[in-house]
Amino acid sequence: MIQYPAQLPLPLQEGYGLSTVDPMMATRLVTGRTRYRVVHDYVPTEARFNFNFSQKEAALFEGWYVYELKNGIEWFEMDLQTPLGMKKCRAHFKGIPQGGELTQITRWRYSAVIELRERPIYTEEEYLGAIIDMPLDQFTTEFQNILEKWHTGYFG
Repeated sequence: MIQYPAQLPLPLQEGYGLSTVDPMMATRLVTGRTRYRVVHDYVPTEARFNFNFSQKEAALFEGWYVYELKNGIEWFEMDLQTPLGMKKCRAHFKGIPQGGELTQITRWRYSAVIELRERPIYTEEEYLGAIIDMPLDQFTTEFQNILEKWHTGYFG
């Protein structure tokens, strides 16, 4: 898998955002109510962000985009800040990055929209652990111990 170059800085916090495509479809019924259904399980997530590169970094970024990603065709991996913290994400540019825009004497600004292969969310097990405020395996063990105590105390 192609990696985002370690020599390049991560995206700026300014303008950084994730947006998810709505997987639902709504159909208005004759009665005035609305029926909702899930159209697809795979929910693409887009990330929008800006980069601020030095002159050398901008040249490296342009070269990486053209030669490694074959003008944006290939998928790549990069560390991104997500609601789960810093996470390595598989990503793909949606169109060519906009820029470079000269912002200082030797600083270049680029903006890009990328599609993430997987939506950065908890797994079901992680979600259940977060909702009960303990890891799921610990909850299962403690619950099993309680049931055993109850069973032993009740049935002798």
